[in-house]
Amino acid sequence: MDTLNKIIEFELLSIGDFKLKVYTLIAIVFILLITKLVLQLIKKALFRRQKRNKLDTGNAYALYQIIKYIVWVIAIGFLLEAIGIKVTVLIAGSAALLVGVGLGLQQTFNDVISGIILLSE
Repeated sequence: MDTLNKIIEFELLSIGDFKLKVYTLIAIVFILLITKLVLQLIKKALFRRQKRNKLDTGNAYALYQIIKYIVWVIAIGFLLEAIGIKVTVLIAGSAALLVGVGLGLQQTFNDVISGIILLSE
């Protein structure tokens, strides 16, 4: 057990305060594998449901792409935390930028929702 602990705690890279250890590398690989597995399961479930409910292939693909982007953003957040970068600082820093983008796109989303309502009537 002591040998395993020494292997896991072994420093692969050390630059200033940053230290890349074996367990950090294992965590990164684990996060990437889980992300790929989750995306494959979502894709199978979505396209199976698409065939059963006669959903348009383009709509199913677009929905999968949106879900894929969201899952990857979450995975990148976990990866940054595993490396030691505080994601909360990045989120707080980008909040002002995202508020500006949201205000700029408000009319565009209003037009999209209005179009969907008109199509459904």
